[in-house]
Amino acid sequence: MRVAVLSGSGEWIALVSGLFDRSGHKLAVLGPDLKWLSTPPADFDLIFIDLDAFEESTRSNNLRNLRETLGWDPLFMCSSSGNSLSREDFMSALSIGADDFLENASDTTVLRAKLSAIARRRYFQSVRPKKKSCYVVNADQKLVLVNGAAVKLNDKEFGLFMLLYGNINLVFDREEIYECVWSRDESAVQTRTLDTHVSRLRKRLSLDGSYGLRIRPVYGVGYVMETAAHGGG
Repeated sequence: MRVAVLSGSGEWIALVSGLFDRSGHKLAVLGPDLKWLSTPPADFDLIFIDLDAFEESTRSNNLRNLRETLGWDPLFMCSSSGNSLSREDFMSALSIGADDFLENASDTTVLRAKLSAIARRRYFQSVRPKKKSCYVVNADQKLVLVNGAAVKLNDKEFGLFMLLYGNINLVFDREEIYECVWSRDESAVQTRTLDTHVSRLRKRLSLDGSYGLRIRPVYGVGYVMETAAHGGG
């Protein structure tokens, strides 16, 4: 996912950034002065907001300004780098425009679980058409048009495709993929289910680079769907 961290605390940015980097998410750091809002950066899927970055008197206005400028597409997850905010502060943030919050920003286990939940929800959202792409998604029917030819996928195939296709060039480790697509199905984890599904997708959707995309294994980690020159490879 494309993630931004908004904070003025270098120590907290380093803590959170380390988690996002290890998870393979694309990360940007935004300043708490909000000057960047005049020329907003690239679209984000999630903005992780340190509410301590704002004075209490301006917190509501700044959060509202973020939401009005960026729209409702990025999810806002709020926390406190100093763990000094009350539950009422977080509930107030939710009423203004935040989508979720962490009561303890240093609890990376909870944060990672929330990231996985956000990734799962992406399956049920329409994927924006990619420029000059030979792949077109029909989410309602779980169809993928490959250079105009329709291929019907089952639930797990479609979930795997959407996870990788929605995050081109982003490496996912095997644990993350199993958690997102197979949830807590231990029987899937204990077999070569993932490798079988990847092989099937590669064949059925020509994800070998023939039409500009390919699924590639990343040794010791997992898989990535990446752009490739047309003509195989």
